[in-house]
Amino acid sequence: MITPLPSPDFLELHYRDDLLILLGRWTRPITLEESRRGYTRMLEAARQHHARFWLLDIRRRPRVDSANVEWLVGSYYPELPLALGGTVYLAYLLAPDLKRELAASGLVPADEAYEGQSFQMGKFTAEQEATAWLQAKQVAEKQL
Repeated sequence: MITPLPSPDFLELHYRDDLLILLGRWTRPITLEESRRGYTRMLEAARQHHARFWLLDIRRRPRVDSANVEWLVGSYYPELPLALGGTVYLAYLLAPDLKRELAASGLVPADEAYEGQSFQMGKFTAEQEATAWLQAKQVAEKQL
């Protein structure tokens, strides 16, 4: 079942209890302040549902702000495992152009850079691939 959650107008937020995935879809380009407000709301929702597997759809955001990335990687992501009690898995759904731009710029570390950390990230252009990655991480955790 997909449960819609309260969120700001620039973010659609749902919890998929059938997949144990928190789903956040940014609906338009946003400011740095809106980004922080949206991510704060996602953490609140994740706490409520004990959700450590997130699918973040940023395809409607044509650019990624370096100040936002610095805040996410330096402050926000490291807080997630402490707040949620375990490794947090973030599957980002990107437009193909943005994925290429991020890879070329080096602004966002490669997915492999997060392996073994208390938060892990995957970047995808297809929702099915992103969901499959999250489900594989769930299976891997159960095997530990």
